[in-house]
Amino acid sequence: MPNERGGDLLIYPQCRRSGCAHAIEVTLTTLARPGSNILLPRPGYPYYDACAANRNLEVRHYGLLSDHGWEVDLDTVESLTDHNTAAIVIVNPGNPCGNVYSYEHLKKIVETARKLGILVIADKVYGHLAFGSNPFVAMGVFGSIAPVITLGSILKRWIVPRWRLGWLVISDPNNVVLAAAALLWVNQ
Repeated sequence: MPNERGGDLLIYPQCRRSGCAHAIEVTLTTLARPGSNILLPRPGYPYYDACAANRNLEVRHYGLLSDHGWEVDLDTVESLTDHNTAAIVIVNPGNPCGNVYSYEHLKKIVETARKLGILVIADKVYGHLAFGSNPFVAMGVFGSIAPVITLGSILKRWIVPRWRLGWLVISDPNNVVLAAAALLWVNQ
């Protein structure tokens, strides 16, 4: 769809939820299939572990490198991934570590996800509360490399207690997720 500046306006599927916790639940429920697994950071936000366990989604924890700004240990990610791995969760800015990943590191993560054939779930709840020298970069900008499901929340963004509005947005201009969903539907 053309925009007023002559370029293409990309419209991504989005879904509003009652808080980011609900967006996490919807996302993990959608990915849960018999035998499937998901990659979660350690240390990380424990709600992902609880949601995955409740959906019989096997959790595999990858490490964060404390001596490298809590970056994702991509070698471990590769060793943990198999044909049943659905996605990797990236929490940026990090909770509980407070790290903010650089553009270059985020790009490496998404390139690794593409190589492994998995989705990226980008939890950016604290995206507007980033401190330090690295500017926050939303992972959705890498959606053309590998599909990215971004999760967010108005509560943390605007610091409005009790406002339970979260969302998820799929950044996938190559329609990888849509093609996979259609294939799944046809095979049922």
